[in-house]
Amino acid sequence: MWKVAFALFCAACTSAPLPAPEYVAQPSSALEVVPFPPPPARVESIPKRPTDKAMWIDGEWAWHIRRWLWVRGRWVVPPVGAKYSPWTMTHGTDGKLYEASGVWRDAKGEALAAPPSSVEAVVYEGAITDTNGDVLPPGRTLSIHKKRETEVRP
Repeated sequence: MWKVAFALFCAACTSAPLPAPEYVAQPSSALEVVPFPPPPARVESIPKRPTDKAMWIDGEWAWHIRRWLWVRGRWVVPPVGAKYSPWTMTHGTDGKLYEASGVWRDAKGEALAAPPSSVEAVVYEGAITDTNGDVLPPGRTLSIHKKRETEVRP
């Protein structure tokens, strides 16, 4: 009996990968200098897929003026023929830290306006603990349903 229960438990814990858009690399022109790396990623609860055409875009940190803000993961229907350049961070040969926010791109590699999100992730916005065990103040969370500049308080 315990073997059946264990098998059901294992089956419930495994899932197929989330449907994701076709990815394309960020061009170096999209990279911007940031003064320090973002906090660890937020924990998100992924809602049910709203339609068969929807693709999942992971949540990401976005540099905004002088701090990192969390952009919620979301289900979106991709623009026709578009590919997605996911958020990225890298160190340059000059020793500086660079980041580029996730963006949709057309066939020529030009950035497109983000399609509206169907459903956004539920974000756990508790305290963040760094590798030294120190508690860091959490940044704010942005909602893609509103303008990107609009901040949503936790």
